Amino acid sequence: MILEANERQLTNDLLLRIVGYEGYDFAGQPGLVKYEICKYTFTMWYEPDGFTYSKEVIESGELPLTIELVNTWGQDDQPIFDYVISIINGEA
Repeated sequence: MILEANERQLTNDLLLRIVGYEGYDFAGQPGLVKYEICKYTFTMWYEPDGFTYSKEVIESGELPLTIELVNTWGQDDQPIFDYVISIINGEA
């Protein structure tokens, strides 16, 4: 699976894409995270370029962030990905 920096693999053919953040200020407003779940399709062939892939959006939404998460958020967005995955999987 070929992923961009704002994407993480969920399954063999699904990925989570973080689309954006809004409304957070690190002082009291936790804000929202916007996300998309995409179906990943990869096709190989011999000529001329060798492969193609697509990322079809099958679900999108936004989730409120917690102030605790925002206050510990650094340069790495992995905690945000983990949070979104836990919410959409019904674990939080």
